Amino acid sequence: MRHLAPILAVPAVILAAAAFAYPPLERKAILDQAVPETTIRAVKAARIAFAGGQPSGTHLHPGPVFGVVTKGSYIFQVQGQPARTLQTGDAFYEPANVPIERFDNASPDQPAEIEAFYLLGSPEQALVKMLAP
Repeated sequence: MRHLAPILAVPAVILAAAAFAYPPLERKAILDQAVPETTIRAVKAARIAFAGGQPSGTHLHPGPVFGVVTKGSYIFQVQGQPARTLQTGDAFYEPANVPIERFDNASPDQPAEIEAFYLLGSPEQALVKMLAP
C-alpha cells in the first residue's frame, strides 16, 4: 500500500494543475428580458438560415421567442419600435402576439443564420403565424 500512495497522488496533481490551466469562466450578459406573457410548458429550438437579402415576412409568435444571431446580420423591427441592426453574437427577443415587421438578412448577397428558442404554452402550439404585409 505504501507504494500505491505516490501512484494515486500523481492523478490528483495532474487534475489540480489542469484546474489552474484555465482562467475563470467569464459571463457577459447579452440579454435580460422578463417573460410575463405566458406560462411555459414547452421549448422548441431551431437553427434558421437566410439567403442573402432574404426577408422573414411580417409575422408573430404565439409565445415569446429568444435567440441569437450566429452568422451575418439582420434588420430587426418589432411593431411600434424602431428598426435596429443585429450583428453576429447579438441576442434578440420577440414578444408573444406582437407583429415582427422585419427580421431580414441585412446583407444582399451573404447568408445569415439565427438560433431561435420558442417558449410555448403546449408542445402542439404553432411556432409562427405569417401576416399579410
